[in-house]
Amino acid sequence: MRVLILEDNQSKGEQLREALERAKHHATLAFDDYWEGLRDKAVALLEKDFFDVVVLDIHFSTDALGGFHVHNELVRRDARWHWGHTLLFTRYAIPKIEKATSGEAFWVRLFAETACIPFDCVFSKDAQDDLVKKIEQLANGSIKASPDVAPVDPDVIKDWQWIYRELQENNLARYKGQYIAVVNCRVVASGGNLDEVRTQACKASSAEKERVVMFWIDL
Repeated sequence: MRVLILEDNQSKGEQLREALERAKHHATLAFDDYWEGLRDKAVALLEKDFFDVVVLDIHFSTDALGGFHVHNELVRRDARWHWGHTLLFTRYAIPKIEKATSGEAFWVRLFAETACIPFDCVFSKDAQDDLVKKIEQLANGSIKASPDVAPVDPDVIKDWQWIYRELQENNLARYKGQYIAVVNCRVVASGGNLDEVRTQACKASSAEKERVVMFWIDL
């Protein structure tokens, strides 16, 4: 597998590159302290070659969500079609991300869900061996990860920000134990069945399903 590692920390990136090469993969490392610099290096590499996997560090020392910006910029520049699957590195354990309703972990959840990156493609930084194993599974075809394909819609981000504020103010407590569907900073449907709530929301708002932000309330 051809793997592109995008990291702000050169030392950690080298460790992962060496681990992947020991597993007989071809790994390329691009690193920069700032997401703008890493974006430019990634674009230059992706213009020249196709990579099976991009491994992206979410948290930069200079920007807690630097990887979010890198990914979104690559997609907006049509570079997304130059790699197959996205695997994320984060400082948080995965169960914490899946249930996060506040702080940086919430924004990692936002990123994964809106960019259509499955949670089984998100790894904490102390789980390097698991990430290498995932790439092995992708290489031998024993699993298939759904590739992300779309940039994050700015209106979707606004809805996530609205949910975050409403959670902090405890305004969504009445939906505890339910999914809510949000469009244009408004709950347009709620209930216990994810697919039914999404369908109701599309009808109520005349929005495409990709535009509806779904969120499980577990306060």
